[in-house]
This record gives sequence, C-alpha cells and structure tokens, in this order.
Amino acid sequence: MQIAIEHLAEGLHPIHLEDMPAADFIPDVDGRFASPVKVEGTLTVSENSLVLQADIAVAMTFSCSRCLEEVEEHISGEIATYYEKTDRAIPEGEELTESDDVEILDYSAKSIDLSRRIAELVNLNIPMKPLCSEACEGLCPECGRNLNKSVCGCGTRQMDHRWHTLKSLLKEE
Repeated sequence: MQIAIEHLAEGLHPIHLEDMPAADFIPDVDGRFASPVKVEGTLTVSENSLVLQADIAVAMTFSCSRCLEEVEEHISGEIATYYEKTDRAIPEGEELTESDDVEILDYSAKSIDLSRRIAELVNLNIPMKPLCSEACEGLCPECGRNLNKSVCGCGTRQMDHRWHTLKSLLKEE
C-alpha cells in the first residue's frame, strides 16, 4: 500500500485506503486474508517531515487449532510513524532499526510504502492458537471425527497401564 506524497501541500490530509493484499503478503502465516486491509487516518505534512497516524483493520481466516474448522479473526491496530525528508546520510552511531517509528525519506520520494508497517501490525496481532470457540471439543484422537458436530463411540479407550495407580487414588476420595 502506497500513499502518494509528491503533490501534497503542507497541512493535515485524511487518509482512506483499502486494498486486498497478495496471498504472500505475510510469509509463514497459516491464514489468508478474508477482507481488504483498511487504512483510516491522517497524514500531517510539513516542510521536512510527515507524520502518519492511522487505524488498520483486516479480517483473516485461519483453521481452528482444535477442530480444523475455518475461523475468521478480525485484526486491528494503530500505526504512528514519523517520516523525515532529508538528503543527508544517517550519522554513524545513530542507526535506525526496523522497529523504530521513524523513517528517513529522500527529498525526491514520491510515495510512502505502508506495507512493512501493516505486515508488522498484522503479524503481531495474529492469534497463536486460533479457536472457533473457547468451548471447542476438537477432533477425536481415535477416529478424527469433529466432536463439536457429533459424538463418536471411541470414548471407551484403553487407559495406559502406567497411570492405573493414579486412577485408584481418585476413587478413594
């Protein structure tokens, strides 16, 4: 996602962007985008700097970690980034890392690329173990049936004999 800055006058500018990212927008994620990424915010332009403050929202589809059914998660957050226009190099010892909310732009820059910031926000807000519901029963370990939809007859599994002593302690109480 790009914001064209080449012809923006100084002052406050509303930002409204909506774009469906490519499937490989965020590598190594077991999910897909279910809606376009929406960016709503403001861009404040001054002589040598720009300040972006925006809300990001997107829906993604994942597989439930227990039953493997599809589940949609809504991901949202804020980004705030300061862009400095300069023609000088960053002084030695003042290196900016990717986590800094400051970016250096060349005076000849015609646009701001938000892709890295959006990918970072989405990556940080992806659930570690997506669930269709907190009460999800998951899959039967014997037959693989979805226990949320129906009960199977596999509930009478043989208990591991090594746990037999512990089971007898429960009966005594």
